[in-house]
Amino acid sequence: MLRNIRMILQYVGTKYHGWQIQENAFSIQEIIEEKLSLILNEKVRIIGAGRTDAGVHALAQVANFKTLNQLPIHKIFKGINSLLPEEIAVIDMGEAEMGFNARKDAKKKEYYYQIWNGEVIPPFLAPLAKHIPYKLDQERMSIAAAIFLGEHDFTSFCSSHSNIEDKVRTVYHSGIEVTGAMIKYRIIANGFLQHMVRNIVGTLIEIGKRKHSEREIEEILMARDRRKAGFAAPAKGLFLARVYY
Repeated sequence: MLRNIRMILQYVGTKYHGWQIQENAFSIQEIIEEKLSLILNEKVRIIGAGRTDAGVHALAQVANFKTLNQLPIHKIFKGINSLLPEEIAVIDMGEAEMGFNARKDAKKKEYYYQIWNGEVIPPFLAPLAKHIPYKLDQERMSIAAAIFLGEHDFTSFCSSHSNIEDKVRTVYHSGIEVTGAMIKYRIIANGFLQHMVRNIVGTLIEIGKRKHSEREIEEILMARDRRKAGFAAPAKGLFLARVYY
């Protein structure tokens, strides 16, 4: 009997060229499929909720795969975690309805980006956050972040190499959270474009540096021109935090 198995994964994406399998590049999907195929003794293809870019991390990436193997869930769970490298882990696994598709059934996704706004960044945080050693104007950044709420055309914040035609997305939450020197930008939307969050963060950082007015966000959105927005913040600070179904 064919089974559909759902799992939740965490990973540090530093060493990997993103989630999706690519030629001549090492991906998260590739290594998980390889290990599952060994355990189940059949070729496995997994579907991920979000195609995170190179260097991006995940706290709750959702994926599913189908298999004819009847090995109990707890044995698949234990087996896959015994074979995965330490920077990747399956934290939950269970049977799903046959029609469940981790990517197509996702309603919303949540990402956050970490900025360490202190003179010196702790070494253990350096691989996981963008370091800005001089004080950012957090109030201006918060005002700018709120402007992204609602439905907008995000062409100005999408990679210029993207071939997706429809760049309209709906944002349900967009805000700045501050804990000590750590600034987190959190965004929830019904979908994301390539480099969208990183381009938003780069723009917010420039606003925090007072290079631009927070009100320029509206002009940048209306321009539908990638050159109008700020730089792409490095991938190392970005996390896929949650997928909503």
